[in-house]
Amino acid sequence: MHNTRLLVWVLILVGVLGGAVAAVLYLTQHELPPSTERVVGAAARGNLPGELAEPAGVAVDPSGNSYAVDTGNQRIQRFDAEGGLIDVWGGPGADRSQFREPLRIEVAPDGTLWVADTGNDRLQHFDSRGGFLGELGSLGSQPGQFAGPIGMAFDKSGEMWVADTRNNRLQLFGSQGNVLKILDRADQVPFVEPWGVAVDSLGNLYVANTGAHQILKLTPDGELLKKWGLPGKGEGEFRHPTDVLVTSDGSILVVDSGNNRIQKFTQQGDFEAEWGQTGVAPGQFQKPQQIAEGPGDRILVADSGNHRIQVLRIRRPSQLFAPSPEALPNRPEVPLPQETPTVQVTPAAEGSPTGEASPSGERSPAPSSAGSPTPGTSPSPAGASPSPAASPTPSEHGVIPAPQDASPEPSPEPSAARF
Repeated sequence: MHNTRLLVWVLILVGVLGGAVAAVLYLTQHELPPSTERVVGAAARGNLPGELAEPAGVAVDPSGNSYAVDTGNQRIQRFDAEGGLIDVWGGPGADRSQFREPLRIEVAPDGTLWVADTGNDRLQHFDSRGGFLGELGSLGSQPGQFAGPIGMAFDKSGEMWVADTRNNRLQLFGSQGNVLKILDRADQVPFVEPWGVAVDSLGNLYVANTGAHQILKLTPDGELLKKWGLPGKGEGEFRHPTDVLVTSDGSILVVDSGNNRIQKFTQQGDFEAEWGQTGVAPGQFQKPQQIAEGPGDRILVADSGNHRIQVLRIRRPSQLFAPSPEALPNRPEVPLPQETPTVQVTPAAEGSPTGEASPSGERSPAPSSAGSPTPGTSPSPAGASPSPAASPTPSEHGVIPAPQDASPEPSPEPSAARF
């Protein structure tokens, strides 16, 4: 009898240990969700320094400082690596260093900053402390002009791709602000309100084709290499993807804004993991927008609907436990809104562009108060479309050759800046 009991206990112990070993093996070989290291911004929407209102953009400089596009307050805020506020600049308007629905920010290879001043149909160029350096673009559909520009990305030669969203195209700019190339499709797949663009180490482009709920991978000449995504909420499906990021290890992260999550893929479009769900707790999102990579396996997400920037720490398969996160501010548990939060746009100053600022789908990070087109429509601003005779003819891959004199028309403010 004694031996029988002993045998039973031995079998139970072996089963428990076997289960523990199996769990360890699983956790060390599978993707783990990232931990939330900290939250940048106050506990609710606000307009004081350090507070955010529907931030749609985020970027990180080589020093680890982060920049938040405080869209609802029409300004940029800079924070240090620990989340402390450094400085603030901007304000509503159409003059230099003023904004109307800014939606994205990107750090150039030289450390300067480019801001997509979407509602003013231009890009603004700043130094790392917010000093104005110049601007690029004006309202229109000619080379070098924009209609609601959003995403930006730099290739390894320092040339800048811009998602000219409402013109349904990408434009490539050289170091003098000159237009080098225009793409309006990848082979036979047209761009439909592209919001995000990223470049890998080989120069291939990844485009968040937002209006079509898909990701496109293409060569710089517009040859389609891969296409994935359908409308939906399953793995590899999207609902208005607003940004795409190529990480330092070559992974592809897609901000699936309408589904309040981040999806991770290989460069061939194979699904690997997803993070996040609808909510206000750390690691949850409401209408996330731009995504950026920081030092030390950190990923920053502009969690627009929650009025904050989330700093996430990637956990590799060999890490069983997340690094100890810093204390997070208490955020009130409030009912989730039934409607998408909106930004009240300050009317443009007299004489400034008045075209609608940004495309929107069922969700837009910062829709114009006058309303904006739904994905797939993107009407050009009134009077902006060139005559058929003036329109460049696409090549077989959708490349529109830039004219010899391809520099953008000068805007009323300073001429196009160097970057």
